[in-house]
Amino acid sequence: MTAKATRSQPAAQSAAQKIETLRRFTPEQVVELGLTTYTVRTLKKLAQRRKIHHHREGSASRGRIYFTLDDLAKNNAKEQEPPIAIGA
Repeated sequence: MTAKATRSQPAAQSAAQKIETLRRFTPEQVVELGLTTYTVRTLKKLAQRRKIHHHREGSASRGRIYFTLDDLAKNNAKEQEPPIAIGA
């Protein structure tokens, strides 16, 4: 009797379960899970310009961009703030 090794299909996870199991998110995962209103390209561009909270893995100038839940919370709070009026 020969038996082939078969891979079982992983159970589909809800978005909330995925968020709980991940500690760091790539820009693609952030957009896929709907955690921001930005596009992947915009997230990367803002991170490169140091306009949003993020982390980098690898060398500081060329590292991969990651977001933690704390980073995402800070970025969402920043999006909610109205612009400051200067001068009168």
